[in-house]
Formats: sequence, C-alpha cells, structure tokens
Amino acid sequence: MRFILLCLIIVLIVAGCGRAGTSAPPTVPSPPDATQPPAATAAPGQPLLVTATPPPTATPVAYPVLQPTETPVPAPDQSSDTGRPVPPYNAQPLTPPYGAAMEAQIDAAKQDLAQRLGIDASAIEVVEVDAVTWPDTSLGCPKPGMMYPQVLVEGVLVQLRANGQIYRYHGDGQRRLFLCDAQAEPHGGHTRRMPGRAL
Repeated sequence: MRFILLCLIIVLIVAGCGRAGTSAPPTVPSPPDATQPPAATAAPGQPLLVTATPPPTATPVAYPVLQPTETPVPAPDQSSDTGRPVPPYNAQPLTPPYGAAMEAQIDAAKQDLAQRLGIDASAIEVVEVDAVTWPDTSLGCPKPGMMYPQVLVEGVLVQLRANGQIYRYHGDGQRRLFLCDAQAEPHGGHTRRMPGRAL
C-alpha cells in the first residue's frame, strides 16, 4: 500500500511541475506592412472602448473599351471565268439521259417558266441539272420569317436559261420542281452558293 501511495505522490508532483512550466504559445511577429489594431487603453474605472477602423477600399481603374470594327466580308465568286453560272458547292452535275421521271420534271419546269415569261417553251435551254444536298427542308429557298427543320435533304437543282437569264428550279426529287421566290425575277445569269455539305 505504501508503494501505491508513493507512486501517486510522484505522479502528482510531476503533473504539477508540468503545469507550472507551461507558458502561452509564442506569438509570431506580424510583417511590417500589416496593419495592427490600436492598443486598447482606458482610464482606471472607465469602460474599455475599442474603435474599429474601416478596411481599405479598392480604387476603380479605368480600362479602355475597344469598339468593334466592321470587317468587310468578301462576296463569293458568283460566276466562273467562262461566264457560266456556278452551282452550289455541294452540287454534283448529272448527265443526260436523266431518266423519265426527271425529264418529266424538267419539262414541267420549262412549261412553268415559259408561262411566267410569256414565251415558247422551246426557247428555254436546260443549262445544268445537279444532284444537291439541301441543308434544310426549305430546299435552298427559305421564306422570310419561316422556320425549317435543319435536316439534310437530297434533291435537285435545275438551271434553265431564257432570254439570256438563268432561272433556278429547286426540288427534292419527289415533288414538282419550283422556281424559288427570290429567283422569280431574272437575276443577271448569276447563281449564289448554297450552304450544305459536299457529296
């Protein structure tokens, strides 16, 4: 029993000595550019008042604003060196004989153009017949304000010449060819390139 009592006294002495020797953790000095809060001072018997200083605010910096400039976009080449109209870039020229169904559609397009211009259909020349992949269901002839599904449509482009002017008839290969509304008036023998993918 004495042994236990002696061990207990030693443990208490060691524990007491450990507490007496502990001190507050050392303070790390702050860098010279850091701001220190003011030391609190008060007269004896007066309440301690601490005033907070507002943090520094960021100063706005003006940066120049660059105005967008208009860059002219060159127009695509509308006709070849020979003066022959250029079909859409994804067009694949077809060679005669076109087949009975296509011949019937071409004849119907010639009759339509002859009626529009008030001329004989025999005065209308077939310039070119192309297999075309149209970029949407407008078949290359979108109407203003209309929305068209953006799906690739296999079709045809038939270019007819009358009175020295080129007229383009569009189609999907199934239904009757139609003269694009924008092309209803003669346009000087030029065709414009149509967006789409190459065959």
